[in-house]
Amino acid sequence: MWGNQGFERPLLLIRDARNSYALIWRLVYVKLKAKPEQGIGQNLALQIWLTGRDTTCALVYTKLKYDTNSLLTFQIKMKRPTDLGRERYDPLNVSYGLQVVRVRRTNVEERQEGIALVSRTRHPPANWYSSGEKCQPLTDSISSGLRSFEGDLEPVYSLEGTVKQAIHELQIVRFLFAIMLCIANMIIYGLKVNISTAIVGMVKANKNGSGGDSVNECGFDVAEGSSVDIDGPFDWSTTEQGLIVSLYFAGYLVGMFPSGYFSDRFNTKNVLLICVLANAILTILVPVAAHVLVVLYILRFLAGLLSAANLPVVNVLVGKWVVYEEKSMWVGIIYAGTSLGTVISIFTSGLILDSLGWEAVFYIQGTLPLIWCLVFYFFFADSPELQKYITEKERELIVKSYGHRGLESASMRVPWKQIFTSVPFLVLIATNTLGNFCWYFLLTQLPLYMNKILRFDIKSNAALSCSPYLINAIVNPLLGKMLDWGRRNEYWSQTNARKLAVFISSVPPSIVLIVIMYIGCDRTASTVLLILSIVLCGAIFVGHLCNQNDLAPNYAGILMGITNTPGTISAFIIPALVGALMENGHTMARWRYVFWINIIAQLLAFIVFAFGGSGEIQEWNNPQPDAWN
Repeated sequence: MWGNQGFERPLLLIRDARNSYALIWRLVYVKLKAKPEQGIGQNLALQIWLTGRDTTCALVYTKLKYDTNSLLTFQIKMKRPTDLGRERYDPLNVSYGLQVVRVRRTNVEERQEGIALVSRTRHPPANWYSSGEKCQPLTDSISSGLRSFEGDLEPVYSLEGTVKQAIHELQIVRFLFAIMLCIANMIIYGLKVNISTAIVGMVKANKNGSGGDSVNECGFDVAEGSSVDIDGPFDWSTTEQGLIVSLYFAGYLVGMFPSGYFSDRFNTKNVLLICVLANAILTILVPVAAHVLVVLYILRFLAGLLSAANLPVVNVLVGKWVVYEEKSMWVGIIYAGTSLGTVISIFTSGLILDSLGWEAVFYIQGTLPLIWCLVFYFFFADSPELQKYITEKERELIVKSYGHRGLESASMRVPWKQIFTSVPFLVLIATNTLGNFCWYFLLTQLPLYMNKILRFDIKSNAALSCSPYLINAIVNPLLGKMLDWGRRNEYWSQTNARKLAVFISSVPPSIVLIVIMYIGCDRTASTVLLILSIVLCGAIFVGHLCNQNDLAPNYAGILMGITNTPGTISAFIIPALVGALMENGHTMARWRYVFWINIIAQLLAFIVFAFGGSGEIQEWNNPQPDAWN
């Protein structure tokens, strides 16, 4: 049937905005209507009835138009049933297989074709529509009751031609854009943590706390620990070292809310571009600023301030570019960039530090992001509506996706009252505040802990410190895909998927940290458990850190700015706290205080989100007509 007529097997996706069902219907009747005297250039009407097992029929309507090249194109949108009685439902969208066809005869007579669809998910519930005419249950026989369709149409597209045409046909622009977002996260997070490794070689060895009781506590002999410390040029105390790291996050905290707000108001592509470019330039300036400590403090604060826009902007761009059915998987890939950037930064920082010196760390890692800036500026746009290098087919797929953040969202008034009285959003604020402790603790302090307590040399420290983030970069997309799979098959809802991710990022790593505290200086066991704890904590990127897009994609940037402001407190407090506690030397007893703070925070985060968190779009995401500027 399909081979003779050259049709692509159609796929009809219908989404329930309340329960996020992905429903695939089993039978479609298509009727083309036109008078025999109508010729090329006239409109045709296309009527489609959707029929599901034990479900109500629904009418889908559209118009068919010819262009100057005699190509017949049509776009399908499902009519919103009047008897649903729930204003929270968005109009339902339909994706289909027969998209562009060529009419070979002008006298198209009234015909009817039954197109069988293979169900890939469970059938929708019988009461999905509240009332209406019921369809007859369908049999499993594909050929049952179907009439053949005389082929007046033939497919227009093929993948024959140039490689460029083939890529264009594959509809991968949204995937390329997601990869660019992943690389942007790699850059920002890489430049965020490189100083945590490089500072080991910037400071004089006797100012690193290595001369205290940490060396003797674990029983390492002098030969094993003698090559651990590099004698740098700067005479900074551990408190001053902690401030160098933490002031970045102080700027990050200050800039988070305004950057989140303005990322929703302006061209988000340009905001992200400025964010990456500014961080690259400020990184290149670190070797110059380091000779005056106050100047380095200011530079680190500015770097954090200008990088604060990263996550809010990425969240907004996810709402613009990522298709709903692909969201968890691609969010996992995009945020895997944070882990990949950390891996590459820590590992290469250790190698460069050992081979070329600490200055080269900042010169090399600050220069490479400029390549990304050029590619992003010339080849990508702020939204699919404005993108030049994209097919209309892919553009429509993205724009019609459920929860898509359209161009008009930037002109909407922010429903501040509804936002700050929304229980799921208040819960998200608390979860961000408490649930980031473990991640930021390990992100900023792991190289120091590996160096001062476990006494690894620079190269080993870099390799071991970055390994969990490499695992994270693989695990997070797989976890996101698993969450999508479970939701599609109705094993869990979007809300329960997010709660599962929050559980993984909170409870297991807390248990692991408790074990690490009390096995002391067992290098092998401590290293394995530290790696495991970071891998588990990384689930925050498919958990509460992407929950803003679940609640309100139209305000994702603003919500990210609000939630991540208190969410960054831990990144500011922990380095300063560690610096103050270790002023007189690094010991396990002092490190245990820091461990317990993180454990308590993570457990509280899970408890809060488990009882009040949500993964469903809130009513205030869809403004009323008077909510526009």
